[in-house]
Amino acid sequence: MATTLMRLRPQSFTVGVGLSGFVLHNELLATMEPLERQIPFLWAHDPADLVINPDATAFTQEWLRANTELSTARYAGMGHATSPAELADVSSFLTGRGPGSFVPSG
Repeated sequence: MATTLMRLRPQSFTVGVGLSGFVLHNELLATMEPLERQIPFLWAHDPADLVINPDATAFTQEWLRANTELSTARYAGMGHATSPAELADVSSFLTGRGPGSFVPSG
């Protein structure tokens, strides 16, 4: 969902995060590319996620490399879920890359 919204309204984003997601291969959305600027983006996933097929994973990697300032985090054995380690990495990414991001207290 994050990448679809970025394609439609890139000016609305300063940073993006995708958790166990993928980029839609869609000709209509592709007419809006390349994005006007490369937005910092964290793609966090398990490469062996059984919900996201290998073709979608390959297209996602290609699209994110071409259209974002990509950071990738992989979590073996997580499947199509989230983990405490992943959420800690998302927090670090947003704190370091997102102006006005939430900064945890304590």
